[in-house]
Amino acid sequence: MGLFKPAWQSENKKKALKAVEKTTEQTILADIAKNAKIMEVREAAVKMLDIQPILLYVAQNDEYLAVRTAAIKKLTDQNTLAEIVNNADN
Repeated sequence: MGLFKPAWQSENKKKALKAVEKTTEQTILADIAKNAKIMEVREAAVKMLDIQPILLYVAQNDEYLAVRTAAIKKLTDQNTLAEIVNNADN
């Protein structure tokens, strides 16, 4: 592993969010959506993400409602949305 981590992994929320805003690569956004430590950074990545399986994963697994909601809003498959609603815990 290198000495430098990506800016989106910064503990500085503003710096991390700026890095997300500049990112257009969907695979990087997917990584951010699943792995960023700051909730708002994950949410920002989700809002820019188009990869449906990753959005489904986030919608079902993120610990924060705001991030899950952002992912659900981006899902396009009606059956998947129905499944999420039927399996909702809260």
